[in-house]
Amino acid sequence: LPADPGADASLCGMAATGASGTNAVRYGTMRPNVLNLRVVLPDGRLLHTAGPGRQARWEPGDQDGLGGGHTGTHSLAPCRKRAAGYDLTSLFVGSEGTLGFLTQATLRLHPLPEAAAVTTATFP
Repeated sequence: LPADPGADASLCGMAATGASGTNAVRYGTMRPNVLNLRVVLPDGRLLHTAGPGRQARWEPGDQDGLGGGHTGTHSLAPCRKRAAGYDLTSLFVGSEGTLGFLTQATLRLHPLPEAAAVTTATFP
């Protein structure tokens, strides 16, 4: 998880506040790392900000988006559309619950660094 959660932090709470942390310089805050949210609106309706079941990208080598090496002429699986319309995910991230109640978050995960180093410096 790119953001540095506190002791009692929840993922949706971190998304609602637009949290960052000690890793924000390297990985960014919550806003660019949230891909999809499930939100309960004030009137009780359920909203998926990027669409239900949307994912960031397909598996490597998956040509039709159905998984498992299926072949076909067109994809029935959902795709991520970023060309037009409002970016509802970014709108809800950081809204602190004023626009709706976040119940589920799909996050972008980053791989672990290949190496880590620690340095100690003393000053007179």
